[in-house]
Amino acid sequence: MVPMSMLAQQANWEASLLIGGTAYQGDLTSEWYPSLSETEAIYSLMLKRNISPTLGLRFMGAYATYKGEDPYKYRGYTFHARAAQLDMTVEWEPLGKRRYPGSYQFYRQISPYIFAGIGTIYYEATPVFPITDDEALLTRIEKDESFKFPSIMPVLPIGVGVKMDINRRWAFTIEAGTQTAFSDDLDGISNAANPSANDWLAFGRAGFVIRFLPKDSDRDGLADIDDACPKVKGNWSAQGCPDRDEDGVEDLEDLCPDSYGVAALNGCPDRDGDGVADILDRCPYEAGPKAAAGCPDWDQDGLSDVDDSCPKLPGSNALNGCPVLDVDADGSISDEKNYCIPAMQKTQQAFETSVESIDAILQSLPFFYFIIDINCQNDTFDF
Repeated sequence: MVPMSMLAQQANWEASLLIGGTAYQGDLTSEWYPSLSETEAIYSLMLKRNISPTLGLRFMGAYATYKGEDPYKYRGYTFHARAAQLDMTVEWEPLGKRRYPGSYQFYRQISPYIFAGIGTIYYEATPVFPITDDEALLTRIEKDESFKFPSIMPVLPIGVGVKMDINRRWAFTIEAGTQTAFSDDLDGISNAANPSANDWLAFGRAGFVIRFLPKDSDRDGLADIDDACPKVKGNWSAQGCPDRDEDGVEDLEDLCPDSYGVAALNGCPDRDGDGVADILDRCPYEAGPKAAAGCPDWDQDGLSDVDDSCPKLPGSNALNGCPVLDVDADGSISDEKNYCIPAMQKTQQAFETSVESIDAILQSLPFFYFIIDINCQNDTFDF
């Protein structure tokens, strides 16, 4: 089965109908494993409460028949029995978390599990003893025949299984296990055989699992109670509303419904990551400030480099980004201040501070004299 990612919520309850076989292991078996030729039918109905993605509490009712035939021909015992059982087991599915990788997500998988618990069995066995002249054996047979049926015993079922998801609502499961009632009377034969060993019942069964999911009118995997658009099929990332580009912004609020974007830009993409949506960005492949419509602005004067006649000097829009060099209109710019871009000013200030310290040290030496000229306007440092 190919894994498939779908939308879903974890079901709190699920039910199973299981059919299989049960085999007896006790006084009338010569091997440690059950005999397939003596396998009888078992029918089980299970209700499971999911505590977490990996743990569940199972409540199960079952009806089974089982039989046995003595392999020792000199005795020739046989029996046939029927039983009804109720038990409560804990199921541990170590890979269960993979089924729900995220909120409202479902991942179809094949997952093993183990279970163990406690229950009670109500059974009735009909043993058949041959006629014998052995007085000692006859006495033991009479003790077994005096045992009162039907009888009730506690049982401890344990087992393993595999669950195969069909979709988020249905799964197929197969499991096998065994159980003991701490009694040697499950077959009605004890004193006449081996009273020191308890009887066991092995079982194998398979069936379908149905998960009880919360109401989902539009069948988009999001329960109506959590669905912002319960009547319209949508995406879980958009709270159940339609979201064609699956960016988490529903189509009614998405300014770019067919392009994957970010919620901060109303669902529009921003390829250069400058905070300006591509549909408003004059330079969508180059990062720039919003004031320059997303284009680079090297001198940070609010005018993009492509529109700036002096891209390396901060200026005004009236002069296409160029500064007024002769502010006092005296025909000379030697008495005007230097124009530096903000980033260069910071570098200049830090550099001047370092130079002053170094220059003081060097001038204290008799054989050094260090002259430094900083020309901010031309972005140069002359030594």
